[in-house]
Amino acid sequence: MIYYWAWPTWGRGHATRAAAVCRRLDGSHVVIRGTADETLNASLAEYSVPFIVEEDRQFAVEFVRSIVKPTDVLVLDDGDTEDLADLADVYIWRTGRPHVPGELDVDFGGEYFPVVLLNDDEILSQADAREALGLDPTTPVRIGIPSWGDERLLVEHRPDMVLDRTPALRYMRAAAQIIGAAGLNLVSEVSYLGLRARWFANPRSEDQHLRLTSRGSAVPGINRASAVADHIDAIHRQKAHV
Repeated sequence: MIYYWAWPTWGRGHATRAAAVCRRLDGSHVVIRGTADETLNASLAEYSVPFIVEEDRQFAVEFVRSIVKPTDVLVLDDGDTEDLADLADVYIWRTGRPHVPGELDVDFGGEYFPVVLLNDDEILSQADAREALGLDPTTPVRIGIPSWGDERLLVEHRPDMVLDRTPALRYMRAAAQIIGAAGLNLVSEVSYLGLRARWFANPRSEDQHLRLTSRGSAVPGINRASAVADHIDAIHRQKAHV
């Protein structure tokens, strides 16, 4: 069993990264989530990824400690992981946390991990995306991508339309420019597609915005989800034979 820790109670990012990796994993797994909100867990539901909801962090930590066995793999996707760091095999989300044995090397010294939900063949072409969204095939469109808690800010940046379909990545090639909050998931998706973007800081992700912009470039456009899943599967197989 692989237990994927994606606890935060707000935001779609952790659940999206969990779905991106778990849908590619061999064997059984379960995601620990801090919210039952269907909107925030939409990516998990989309791919039938099993998850357990525990809204209290301390109870969640105790629960994870109680179920993880030496042969299990614990994958952390959380910015506050000190309580479970000694159990972790892999970090997906990492912001200056201590090195964990078995950690997969990533760009920028392990601070960011761009993981894209869809494979390239699951993302619509520009023509197909525009047709699916009912857009003129030739008129450039600035598409806004909503993030948790940024609806008012997004409207202030006056996109031509707001994309409210899930997963948004499937339709994003329709855009001449993406407008959205500079969170890790959306920046990774936009970079992966090579799209132009206009970023703003969501108060809930302001630290991400500062870290990204201070580096002077976007996260490299590489779909790492399959590589992460392969890495986790390899660790799982090794531990299962111990």
